[in-house]
Parts: sequence; C-alpha cells; structure tokens
Amino acid sequence: VYFQPKYDTVTEQIIGAEALIRWKHSSRGMLPPDAFIPLFEANGFIIELDMYVLEKVCELIATWAKEGIPLMCISVNLSRTHLYAKNLVEQLADVVKKYGIPPHYIEFELTESAFYEENGTLLQIMEAIKEQGFRLSMDDFGSGYSSLNLLSKLPIDIIKLDKVFLKEGEMQESDRIIISCVVDMAKKLKITSLCEGVETQEQSDYLKEVGCQMQQGFYFSRPIPQAVFENLIG
Repeated sequence: VYFQPKYDTVTEQIIGAEALIRWKHSSRGMLPPDAFIPLFEANGFIIELDMYVLEKVCELIATWAKEGIPLMCISVNLSRTHLYAKNLVEQLADVVKKYGIPPHYIEFELTESAFYEENGTLLQIMEAIKEQGFRLSMDDFGSGYSSLNLLSKLPIDIIKLDKVFLKEGEMQESDRIIISCVVDMAKKLKITSLCEGVETQEQSDYLKEVGCQMQQGFYFSRPIPQAVFENLIG
C-alpha cells in the first residue's frame, strides 16, 4: 500500500492521504494499478484487495493512536463490484472495530462511474456506510457524464475533481470557469471539494483563488511508501 498525501489548499499542510495499491512483481518490477486492477475486477479478487487495503490502513492508524501521533483521515477506494457484495457494510465496520479506530478517520472513495446506475439499492448502501460513521467521496468527478442532480441526493462528503480539468500546459479559460463553478456549487451543497492531478504552481494557485479546499497531485507528492509518508508527516 502506497500513500498519496492530500493537502489543505490554504495552509499547504498535509491533512490526509489516499491509500493506493502497488504490485511489486518478481520479474516485471513495480506494476501500476491499471496493469492488474481490470483483471481483479473481472475475476472478483478486487473485493479481497479492497479489504486488504482497508486492513493495512486501519493497522496504520491504530499504530499512530498508540504512539500518540496525530490522526488524519485516510481514504480507501471501494470498487464498483464490491458495492453489492453481501454484508458489505458489516464487513467494513468489523475491520474498523477490530482496530478500535473512530470510523470518521476512514473515507471510502467511489468512482463517478459507480453512480451511473444510481438506484435505490446503491443509495441504501451509501446511507448505511454513512450511518456507521465513515466518510464518502465521489472520485473522478467530471471524467464521465456527471449527473449534477445526484449531488443533491447522495450522502457524500467530498467530490474529487478529476485531473481532466487540469490539462498540461497553461490552464484554459473554459477549465477555469468549470472548476470555479463546481467548487462554488459544492460549497453551497456543503460538500468539500478536492482537486486531484495538481502538477504546477499555477494550478495550485488558481485552486486557492477559487476556494477549493483540498489538493492532491505530483506538484506536492507522488504516491509514496508508508515509511516515507510517515517521515513526511513527522
């Protein structure tokens, strides 16, 4: 499990992280997620992988608590396939209880595509996750065909603006307008906004200008091993 820090836009201090999986292959070296996640989604192993990452994150937070290190929220990706697994919410809650962690230190990220099939069942699952005290975020917002109407219905705490809005080179005026409007809309809905894929100071400065609360991207840090992340937060 690697960690990519999330930064407060105003203070530029680390206020959380996203847990990301990497595969150290014996002959092919370090494999990125897109080299194996599709396979695991197809054969069903993705559910075990999600739970493995959650276990590792809970173990880390529990260690911090014992050592007196200030706790911060860590986000874990929850696959679309996993959402409809039997007893999902109970399994998630059991892992957190096992390590004695307050659930609000765990955030589950759901990709925007998971909401395309929005129905009563999905809403019930999300509400049950929220009732356990977990946080929820919509990942990759804007990468597909987002239904803005969903934002008023779903019990999400955070929207993560996809890096598609932060194109390489100078920021386009159209992208600036879209980012500004989405951030403003999120504020009015009392949803925290986070922009991922931040790679330049220009992008970071603009996000600060429009009031985007959190940032994540190579400008600040790439995904890093646990030991490096712990050294970073001191």
